[in-house]
Amino acid sequence: QAWCFRQFTEIFTPSLYLADIVRGWGVDSERVSVIPNAVELQTPINAEPQVDLVTVARLVPWKGLMELIDLAAENQWSLSIVGDGPMRSELAHQIKSRGSQDIELRGVVPQEQVVAEIRRGRVFVLNSSYEGLPHIVLEAKAAGVPVVATAAGGTPEAINDGEDGRLVPVGKTIKLEQVLKELLNDGSVRKTLSHAGLAQLKRNFSFQEMVKDTEGLL
Repeated sequence: QAWCFRQFTEIFTPSLYLADIVRGWGVDSERVSVIPNAVELQTPINAEPQVDLVTVARLVPWKGLMELIDLAAENQWSLSIVGDGPMRSELAHQIKSRGSQDIELRGVVPQEQVVAEIRRGRVFVLNSSYEGLPHIVLEAKAAGVPVVATAAGGTPEAINDGEDGRLVPVGKTIKLEQVLKELLNDGSVRKTLSHAGLAQLKRNFSFQEMVKDTEGLL
């Protein structure tokens, strides 16, 4: 893998975090560029959320879903988990063992339904321990839902903590719980974060900029 990458004339990644990984394979810095992912802004709606928390993720260990289920059960928060993966049966057992009726595994949904699933939540949460540049964070912001995420990999490049979302350290469940409580109890902060998130997308993650930068590189 490292040998192959060293043969390329130019390489671009969606985040500084991934660019550093590529440089670590012995690729000259001047041949590595960063062009962030882009996201399409969604038409605003005024529908009332149906659950406290929503997450969209592949059901794998590094997404931190077991801990998220425990947090939701302990605080009596409703939680919608969208996605599928090898941990599905394990997560279903965990939900059953916690005796919560308000935590649901929604499974895989069509791509065109993802925005509607995100908008079911008052807060979108991503509790992962690894991310390159999480496109789902951009999608949640585009849907107008405030985002709380762990500062894993390239995620801090998509969130300015306290301005257009909230970041918490990886593995700090108590801090995650505290931040979620603050947001769920304060509608004005949720609105401020979601509005700022939309503005950030227009500035930094537009399709026009992505196409322009990619075309310029080519």
